[in-house]
Amino acid sequence: MPYRQDSTTFSLLWGRIGAAVLLLVAVALQAAGFTFAAEAQAAVFDAVSGILAGVALIQVTISKIRESKKLNEPDLES
Repeated sequence: MPYRQDSTTFSLLWGRIGAAVLLLVAVALQAAGFTFAAEAQAAVFDAVSGILAGVALIQVTISKIRESKKLNEPDLES
C-alpha cells in the first residue's frame, strides 16, 4: 500500500490548534488584566516547559507508531 498522507483536517487539529489555543488563553488573560510577579512567571514557565516537553514526546511517539503501522501494512495493489 502506498504511503497515505494524513488528511489536512487531522493535521490542523493535531499540530496547530493546540498552539492557537495556548495563544488565545494568553491573550485573554492579558486582556482581563491578570499580571504575575517575576517569581510566578518563572514558576509557570518551568511548569509549562515541562508539560510541553511531555506533550511533544507523546506526539513524537504516536507519530512513530502510526508511521510504523503504515509501513507494516501489506501492499494490496500488487
